[in-house]
Amino acid sequence: MHGPCKCAVLLVAALGAASCRSSADDRPSGAIETSDSRETPAYALNNEAVALLRSGVEANLAGRSDEARGLWRAALERADDAIGAAARSHGPDYAGYDKAWANKAYALWRLDRIDDAVAAATQVRRINPAYVFHPAFVAALSSFVPPDATPVHAMSD
Repeated sequence: MHGPCKCAVLLVAALGAASCRSSADDRPSGAIETSDSRETPAYALNNEAVALLRSGVEANLAGRSDEARGLWRAALERADDAIGAAARSHGPDYAGYDKAWANKAYALWRLDRIDDAVAAATQVRRINPAYVFHPAFVAALSSFVPPDATPVHAMSD
């Protein structure tokens, strides 16, 4: 596991505590589907990532840590697939699929890849500044923030 990074300080201050807003049937805004499309839609890939994340948590709680890590790695792959599918279906001007990026951040966090989780969460904030992260994620990242860190709202641009 990596030590605290400066971007975690900024991110955690910006995350705030709130409930998770992901649902199993969320589609990226402006999703376009065609009947002749052969690619799995981004929202379906993201739903698979959510299911894999949840299964990983269940396995971990049951003491099956190796299985949990495998499920979280699969969730990470599926979130990446969803991010790519959304980008391909929306074109070069698409900002990104916030929910898939958030699930990528959650998977990276569960895999103890904190710096990468912070980078993914930062991307979520670029796409959707109002995105609501899961409180456990916010609390976990807070533990990587040094006690003398300046909160983001007190910093100037």
